[in-house]
Amino acid sequence: MSTERTERDLITGRFWFRESYGYDQELPKPEYAILFLKTILHIAGADGTISEPERNWVVGFAAVCGFPQNIIDELKVYQPGESDIVEKFFQDMDMEYVKQARCSILYYGIRAASADGELHAKELEAIYKLAKKVNVSDEQVQQIRSFVDEENQIIEKRAKTIFPDGLDVLLKVYDEKFVQNK
Repeated sequence: MSTERTERDLITGRFWFRESYGYDQELPKPEYAILFLKTILHIAGADGTISEPERNWVVGFAAVCGFPQNIIDELKVYQPGESDIVEKFFQDMDMEYVKQARCSILYYGIRAASADGELHAKELEAIYKLAKKVNVSDEQVQQIRSFVDEENQIIEKRAKTIFPDGLDVLLKVYDEKFVQNK
């Protein structure tokens, strides 16, 4: 599996990590990022299906993180249960990589699972089950869920503030002015 990043992947990934976390060091390696991303798909698919918006969210997330095309292609078709890689990741809860990744896996799992507009009961159950397995309290999960809700409200508020008539209206005006008049 080729894990070569294009220059565009590197630019996109560096931008996203800097803007999101103030992080400007080495990007995560695709070899272990795929495990993280598949775990997120497992959470999103806990209700028995990975909806198109959920899969698109994970694929889009992988793209903005700067992961190479082969990772994106793998995520487009991956189905939970096709690989034991996720189960192997969680075999030893005392491993430092599990401790360091656990809250971010839960956070991004919630983001992906709710991308279709609803956090289904089975998805929520999977989140709490995983949280318990990785020693994250119910209170911490609730904090993460609240944070996701707050972020969604801020995104909506920002969009309404800077595009009061909607981004679609702005793009239509641009199209009429700059594209159709050429």
